[in-house]
Amino acid sequence: MDLCSIDERNVGFYRVDDELNVQVLEPEDIQANFLRAESALGPNVPIKLRERIAVARNLAAYACFSYEFYAVSILWSVSCMEMGLHIKFAETHAGPLKLTNRKLKTSEVAPLSYEVEDRLRRGWRIDGLPNFNFSFKALLDWAQKDKLLPSEANFKSILGLRNQMAHPSYWNGVQTPGAAIDVFELLIWAVVKLWPSGS
Repeated sequence: MDLCSIDERNVGFYRVDDELNVQVLEPEDIQANFLRAESALGPNVPIKLRERIAVARNLAAYACFSYEFYAVSILWSVSCMEMGLHIKFAETHAGPLKLTNRKLKTSEVAPLSYEVEDRLRRGWRIDGLPNFNFSFKALLDWAQKDKLLPSEANFKSILGLRNQMAHPSYWNGVQTPGAAIDVFELLIWAVVKLWPSGS
């Protein structure tokens, strides 16, 4: 592999403009789509999440030289969604939280911490959130129930895609630039909804 030459699998992509003119899609065009989407982020987005989002964008740029990086960019974009939901949950549930363990028949009150997160993964539950355990699915369910995510988006398919990519058994997916930008745009849409500019 030559990281100074465009991966030949990137050759042959086209875009059609509003006047139906067909143009060859250049690496700069791909990067421009990511930059355009990212520019929608407002000032309230946490800096660590912004840094991770930039990595997803950069991975797609490097995919011009190593095509498989589009798939890595998609997985990274999805991980940014999970990180964003985790941060938002922590912002809205700092505590103290009442925790209950039905098996042990005990309760306690604690601030949100890594220790509490670990307990939730081992069967403890936050009062009022009986199914919440910090999994990506639980974060998505919580955010959708609280109307923190765009209602029009299909986050169940994102969860399925993430699970396929994060836990491969036989599939080593190769994705297209279009798929990478679609997932990146969904990420930005979700983050803008979690941290609107005016909030």
